[in-house]
Amino acid sequence: MKKTFFLILFFTFLLALLSGTGVFAGDLRIITDGRLPDGTFGVEYNQQLQARGGTLPYTWGLMDGKLPPGLMIHPTFGRIIGTPTEDGVVKTHTFRVSVVDGRGTIANSRRLSIFISIPQLMITNLPPDGRFPEKGFVGKNFEFTFQAEGGIPPYTWKNIPGEDVTCWNPFANIGLQLSEDGKLTGILSRIASPHCSRIKVTGRIKEDALTNIARTNIRIDVEHIPLIITTKTLPSGEVGREYRATLSAVGGRELPYSWRLVGDLPDGLSLTTDGIISGRPTKEGTFDFTIVCRDARKEETTKPFSIKIKPPAPGDPAPGDPALGDPATGDPAPGDPAPGIPGLITFPNPLGARTFEELINALVNFVFWVTIVLAPLMIIISGFYFVTALGDPKKIETGKNIIVWTVVAVIVVLLARGLIALLRGILGAP
Repeated sequence: MKKTFFLILFFTFLLALLSGTGVFAGDLRIITDGRLPDGTFGVEYNQQLQARGGTLPYTWGLMDGKLPPGLMIHPTFGRIIGTPTEDGVVKTHTFRVSVVDGRGTIANSRRLSIFISIPQLMITNLPPDGRFPEKGFVGKNFEFTFQAEGGIPPYTWKNIPGEDVTCWNPFANIGLQLSEDGKLTGILSRIASPHCSRIKVTGRIKEDALTNIARTNIRIDVEHIPLIITTKTLPSGEVGREYRATLSAVGGRELPYSWRLVGDLPDGLSLTTDGIISGRPTKEGTFDFTIVCRDARKEETTKPFSIKIKPPAPGDPAPGDPALGDPATGDPAPGDPAPGIPGLITFPNPLGARTFEELINALVNFVFWVTIVLAPLMIIISGFYFVTALGDPKKIETGKNIIVWTVVAVIVVLLARGLIALLRGILGAP
């Protein structure tokens, strides 16, 4: 009995030993088959492949086809890992994998597939009903930036027609504009309770993929508040100096606002219907008047103002001086730029020239005197190079060049001045 027990134990040990060397390990085969779990763009993927039989360790590889971009097979652990990129979205990727065991046995390959999806695009900074919590009013500056997540950024935003008559109005109907980067800006132009518009945001590629698109209705309450003029005071002016001030208001029921005057502005000033006071005052003093603002639905408000016009500063031309121009016609003074030209840039005239001839003369004289002043200085510098050269050919050459070019500059300037004098004599110019 004891002998039989030892024989059984011996054969069991032998079988285990042979099994460990792969003699009785069984056929090597891949048991993972078919479609693997879907991957998602931008989300880490990790899927274990399974094999049975053969002798450990296994080595995994790709036989044909391509994995989704961003994924790879770990050769030792048999895992498909990585993060899918946008190049492979909305597509099923088919490929074959193989495995080799520790003794070099190759298993039959398996055809596998992975579908890469796009995470659902969602607008994240709006309440579920799309209604802005803050209410607006006519004339208010409005600014809001939509935010989203999912899909494939960057996103493109659009204002689209609504799906029913209750939400078909474009943002432009209330004075707003939606940019492609999701900024809704403008000045609220009319009351609406609420104004409903529909927006769509789309990811960068695969614009037809349902998960790469989000749509929602936007509701903005624009309430009525009494029309008020928000300009507090008007700046003072100065006789003969250009004056400009812009009036502002909020409220009412609808833009645009129109402006009119009750009373008299300072002489030389006028008010446009869009609320701009401008001109050149011709008389000093304090002038009181009333401004009336009316909205597009004829709601009105008034507010008293005053403008103080100071006398001209010492050295400024007095009213009626031609240097001020003609305030009645708006013609500029001689040499002045035309007033009211948008983007006009003026520059100082340090040379005091009024004509092209005067400008040339002034420039030549300026260069002449600069050269006369600098020439002795350059000769001194040249002498310094000669004194400190101590036989250095480079310093000696530099000193010579300075003298030569100084003499050339003096000659050119003298010739230029002489040429101008000669031309004046020939042409009989003063």
